[in-house]
Amino acid sequence: SADRWADALLAWAGEDLGLAIGEPSRPAAAVVELLRRVPLVVVLDGLEVRQEAPVGGQFGRLLDGLLREVLVGACLQPGAGLVVLTSRFPFTDVENFDGGSARILELPPFTSAEGSALLGAADGAWLPDTERRALVSAVDGHPLAVGVLAGLLAARTPGTDLPALRAELLAAARTDARVRRVLEFYAAVLSDADRDLL
Repeated sequence: SADRWADALLAWAGEDLGLAIGEPSRPAAAVVELLRRVPLVVVLDGLEVRQEAPVGGQFGRLLDGLLREVLVGACLQPGAGLVVLTSRFPFTDVENFDGGSARILELPPFTSAEGSALLGAADGAWLPDTERRALVSAVDGHPLAVGVLAGLLAARTPGTDLPALRAELLAAARTDARVRRVLEFYAAVLSDADRDLL
């Protein structure tokens, strides 16, 4: 909930920073004022779940008015901090600010060589390069999926059947289905406590 996020952020600013900012009836304006006054780094990850999907009429538009108001306000009144957003979708609400108070960066997929090097550097070098490359190719080089694979290989999780995973990934037709399968596979081999922590 964007409302709960804003309330928690403002409560934290009041308790930890001693700042009472804005009127409670206008949380978006209060968050923008906080961002203007305090050098914070705010990370909002995975916002595609809060955006208009590709099949919608306004692809990438934030569905929540509070988030939209905060992000546009942060672009209109830049402060000393930084707001980092991640999504698989474009941020149409702030694209007009790109090159000014906003920077929109596309993260391209990893090549099989780049992904294999990342997996090897992340304690996955025990798996041969050809197999690491095959895994990266099986997820279309998707950065999130490659990152999850790095964790999986680094942990040398018991019960990991990498050939079966690769076969399932190749059977999945779309990248998002492959990413979902990697996440499900990793979750299934973790203990309940580790899964909750992750």
